[in-house]
Amino acid sequence: MTQRHTAGMSEVMPIADSLVHVDVRSLADSLGRTGVGMVPGVVRPDELLALQTFARDAVASNGDEYAYLTQDALAGTPIGDLARSQELTGLLSSLYEESVGTPPSPQEAVHPALRCLSGLTGTGQSLRFHFDSYAITALLPIAIPATGNRGDFLYYPNRRPVRRRALMNLTDKVIYQNPATIRLIASQRFRTARPPRRLQLTPGNLYLFCGYRTLHGNDRCDPDQIRATALFHFGDPHLESPLVRLMQRRVQRRAASESAST
Repeated sequence: MTQRHTAGMSEVMPIADSLVHVDVRSLADSLGRTGVGMVPGVVRPDELLALQTFARDAVASNGDEYAYLTQDALAGTPIGDLARSQELTGLLSSLYEESVGTPPSPQEAVHPALRCLSGLTGTGQSLRFHFDSYAITALLPIAIPATGNRGDFLYYPNRRPVRRRALMNLTDKVIYQNPATIRLIASQRFRTARPPRRLQLTPGNLYLFCGYRTLHGNDRCDPDQIRATALFHFGDPHLESPLVRLMQRRVQRRAASESAST
């Protein structure tokens, strides 16, 4: 029997409304087979124009260079509202359970970000392959260059399992995300010998993948263009780990100390 995600309506319309009847089992199957699933046309043209204006303003306020906005900066925006919607949370929660095999922690929430590549600093953010800390990543392209170097999504699908222990996850990150490995995977020689899969993104579609398991990044984007994507991360498999909690407390204490000294 086909499983479908159905959730209550929210005020985030109609982006969230378009996620109500998504076939989660089919999406999970696509993630397992190809590494990526897609929900077409979740954003109307008028909504997309508003999001593009928001992204351009973010880039302009940063001197036409790379801009990265996280949860606090996105509060009260359409991206922040979508992250808090029952529809997106329900979809990602169902996809997490289908993909990981266990329900997510009741403490889980969707963590949004807006990532805008522009200028030379945007070029420096390309070809930085990594694993996410979260099991499921939803990627909403907002502005993608039509010509030249578009910043295509590059990925090596499902390269590792969901680790049973947080320490094993940290070990993976040390191996794959140190500067030497990042430079190696970004090199033309490596990518020619072991080419990643390439996906040209279409603004308005929603792409989903297992960011925790899939090594991924983006190709170069021309510095005079803007490549803007909204990201929604969900489901830290190690949320209950004592090691993760200890690290979070240290980060919080450091942030509080820095705040008190300014």
